[in-house]
Amino acid sequence: MLLAPATAGATPRDLLPDLAQGGPTGVDVVLDTSNGQPQTRLVFDSTIGNVGEGPLILKASRKPGASTMTAHQAIRRSDGSTRVRRAVAGVLKYVQAADHQHWHLMGIDRYELWTGNASRRLRRDRKQGFCLGDRYQLTPGRRMPHQPKKPAYPGYCGREHPELTKMVEGITVGWGDNYPANIEGQFIDIGGIAPGRYLLVHRIRAGGLLESYPYNDVSCVAIELKAPAAAGLPPTVTVSSSKKACDSTYSRWGVRG
Repeated sequence: MLLAPATAGATPRDLLPDLAQGGPTGVDVVLDTSNGQPQTRLVFDSTIGNVGEGPLILKASRKPGASTMTAHQAIRRSDGSTRVRRAVAGVLKYVQAADHQHWHLMGIDRYELWTGNASRRLRRDRKQGFCLGDRYQLTPGRRMPHQPKKPAYPGYCGREHPELTKMVEGITVGWGDNYPANIEGQFIDIGGIAPGRYLLVHRIRAGGLLESYPYNDVSCVAIELKAPAAAGLPPTVTVSSSKKACDSTYSRWGVRG
């Protein structure tokens, strides 16, 4: 006698993404003079990875004449189907920068400088947005649970195509999106900040996104700014090797921005 599969008749369930904020790396201080007025910048690399059961999928579109696209989240289900949430997941804007032009998902990740005891935010970035995609494998040479054989989102968000009216972007399970220091707003202006100990916080603003576990949406490193070694030079920065200063203060700012 043939037996029906154990899952027959079961109600399909959502396979949600889990966005994980990587800790700031490549932290340095540089003096930027490209705009005539010197600007002291705290620069850093940032990463967002997907460690969930399903991909992050954003489907965006715009009406004729509209300057921005409205994005909605598409969610894979256990029966192989996909549902699209009615809630707005974000806004895409075509951004023209010196080194690239493409559609940015606005405000998905934020960078902040806090006092060493996390009592007060001092500065934040001015980054405009992100082009989400599968830029690197989280565990090279080994597939994570739920990770497909190939990434699904290797593209660059309609690069050099401002006329587009539709866009799909996302992050596949087991893959991450990364941004190197000092490009596209990957910095915080720290002009006027005194030498001392601070926290550099990176946080995912998941807002309209549905994910399985929001408590890894923030990461941080403790840093120490030191006075310039000589006139005309930027301050120096030392990154703490201990996570204790950050881990003990997460509750002060919560897991969502």
